Amino acid sequence: MAGAGQGSIAGRVVDGAGRPIAGATVAVTGGSQPYRDIAAVTKADGRFHFGRMHPGQYRLAARAKDELRSADVVVAADQQADVEIRLD
Repeated sequence: MAGAGQGSIAGRVVDGAGRPIAGATVAVTGGSQPYRDIAAVTKADGRFHFGRMHPGQYRLAARAKDELRSADVVVAADQQADVEIRLD
């Protein structure tokens, strides 16, 4: 769980038909994180999670099978931002 004043980002990567994509790489850029280049790989259900995020705006970039899509997300203190990224 996130620390006091921190939030999290949770979501999933799906294909054009809404089916989960396993093994997609999701990277986080921007915001006020004290470190760079954080990434996760989606699980079988297409889900990913980033915890202990400082409040701010971030860009997520999802890549699978040579396709790349990005989404902007705002993290608020003590809350979870939910996002779905669709790769066609």
